[in-house]
Amino acid sequence: MKILPHICRNSAHFKVLRQHFANKSKSNLALSPYPVFEKKTAPLIRAALKKSPPHGPTSPPPASNYRYLQWLLGFGTGVITAGAISYQTDAPEVVDFKKDLAALKSFHSELRHIEANGGVVLSFISASRPIGPNAKANESQEFLLDVELIVKDIDKKNHHLIKTQHPLVIINGGAGRPGSGMDAINLVAQQLRKMGYNIRQIYCDINNGFPDEKKPTADIEVIKMGFNQRQLAVISGKQVYVLPGGFGTNYELFQLLTLRQLKRFDIDITSTGLDFNIESITLVSDANLFNSLKQHIGTQLRIGAISESELMQINLLNKHSNSTLIHQIKQS
Repeated sequence: MKILPHICRNSAHFKVLRQHFANKSKSNLALSPYPVFEKKTAPLIRAALKKSPPHGPTSPPPASNYRYLQWLLGFGTGVITAGAISYQTDAPEVVDFKKDLAALKSFHSELRHIEANGGVVLSFISASRPIGPNAKANESQEFLLDVELIVKDIDKKNHHLIKTQHPLVIINGGAGRPGSGMDAINLVAQQLRKMGYNIRQIYCDINNGFPDEKKPTADIEVIKMGFNQRQLAVISGKQVYVLPGGFGTNYELFQLLTLRQLKRFDIDITSTGLDFNIESITLVSDANLFNSLKQHIGTQLRIGAISESELMQINLLNKHSNSTLIHQIKQS
């Protein structure tokens, strides 16, 4: 019996009955097209209509439904507004990343402009620490002797810049400790400047830097970025020289090799959209400290983990030879 009012309000058939009885009195029941049915149900229908007046599709719902709807709309609007504010307000690390990425892109654009106008950009991956006390005699002077090898190689490839005075840009990770590979790059820049080159030396350092590093001189530009962007800034030159080092040096070298490898498949592992078009990579060690790496790469080549084409334009420079890495692997 309690279900009947609901049925009467929602069934299309009983809606007809409800409208019929609303217009008739008790004395007119006999005139109904459903006289038998109406005699039994008419009192119940009239009672239901009296308690809950009918409302059609265009009639407003009860006030309680309005309050619920208003609360739901208010809550949804609040969630959407809060989400929009949160989306537009970047976290501090996101702000820093966008700032560093913009600086890196601007740096790349400037370097490409220098190259387009006759200049040359060189990158140096080098150790920030000096050779330790346990090194062998021929290893203790590694970085000083590497300077001579590098200067000769640069002059051989870029001697025309002395006459044209187009800039020779030298990019390094920072000053490093006294006697380190980074410090040796300063000597490279000084010697090339004495030879008549128009040297522009740039340090790409991390934001905080290292407190025990040497301070840059007045003729050295300093660009600071977050770690990832700084690593990419260091390898922005078309020609890259690599000196022996530790984890950081190895990281930058293999990052560079991986970048060149995947570039063949149009995969940008930097997620910057920038073109790191490295023309040559030269591993420099007077004391042959890259021999173990040469053996390791030779093993990878033998088992098929890498291919010869991925080793193109990689050179190994020491006091005895200056030839491609793949040639030296085949000769060993």
